[in-house]
Amino acid sequence: MLTNYLTFHGLLFLLIGFIFSILYQLPILKYKNKRIRLKQISYLKVPLIALVWTIVTILIPILANEINPAQSSLLITNRFFFIFSLAIPFDIRDIEQDKKSNTQTYVVKWNSETAKIIAIISLFIYLVCVYIDNNLIFNIKLSLYFSGLVAFIMILLSSKDRTKLFFKYGVDGVLLLPILIYWMLAFLKF
Repeated sequence: MLTNYLTFHGLLFLLIGFIFSILYQLPILKYKNKRIRLKQISYLKVPLIALVWTIVTILIPILANEINPAQSSLLITNRFFFIFSLAIPFDIRDIEQDKKSNTQTYVVKWNSETAKIIAIISLFIYLVCVYIDNNLIFNIKLSLYFSGLVAFIMILLSSKDRTKLFFKYGVDGVLLLPILIYWMLAFLKF
């Protein structure tokens, strides 16, 4: 059972992530006599995605292993900015849908090129966090750097005209790269 593995704080953050996920998609909130989704609040879509994924993929496992989150703050921060940067290409892809639903994203407000710059700045912050994190071993740092390079390329290549495969296997696939590269380096005894 999940409660056997999670501390009180882990369960609390799991609940927070669950609530954000529900509010993100379902029009439960009321604003100006209209029901809206959390993602429809200006510029909240990408940070919210990054926050929930960071909670689920990093913070909850840290808490489940009874590690002090303060000791892993750079890891938590780098994960947030990595996911933040990779969520923007999906906004580029979804620009027409976001315009129709009146969802104010970086792409809708400005344009794809400006959104790409925001994603690259986020990716740069991610790389700085990886660089200064002394808790990471060399192979992990190398896999995170390489993943950052591939993410950079995917961001630059993003456009609303790219195929679903580009986003499904290209951009989404970057999230799996750190693990794959780490295990490849371990297998090669690098």
